[in-house]
Amino acid sequence: MTDDKEDDGLDDNTVRVDISTIERARFALKESPNDDSAFIPADIETTMVSGSKPDSRPSVSLPPGMKAQLTVIRGSEKGTVHSLDRPVNTMGRSQGCGILLGDPAASGTHAMVFFSRSREWRVQDLDSTNGTLLNGSRVKEFALRSGDKILIGETLLLFEVSR
Repeated sequence: MTDDKEDDGLDDNTVRVDISTIERARFALKESPNDDSAFIPADIETTMVSGSKPDSRPSVSLPPGMKAQLTVIRGSEKGTVHSLDRPVNTMGRSQGCGILLGDPAASGTHAMVFFSRSREWRVQDLDSTNGTLLNGSRVKEFALRSGDKILIGETLLLFEVSR
């Protein structure tokens, strides 16, 4: 028996995804109710299509003993500590966000911090009006390290993690 499929240079683990399918998924996620489970990274740029990049999709759970937090170091809520005790943590002015910010310069659902399947914390801007800055640079999605500073509106948050 011969294999009739054409050799396209891709390995057997590569997944082909129609762009319109991704766009429908992105639209559905943005139109979902305001709860943390509805906001899963669905960017074309960050979607895994082969094993060559880290898997930046949110994990379903945190490793035992994982402790991470965001501390407001500038803004009206200075000194507030937000424990990241879930794998997906949305931030913004909306009541549905896990981390509620009383910052008028923040979008309703501005950004999220999540623990990825590649076992790293990441920050992702959720198409906010004013963008999300990580250590002074505007980012769409990026891996976090302890000591990183995230700016959302006028609120500056310090990310810290310990294992």
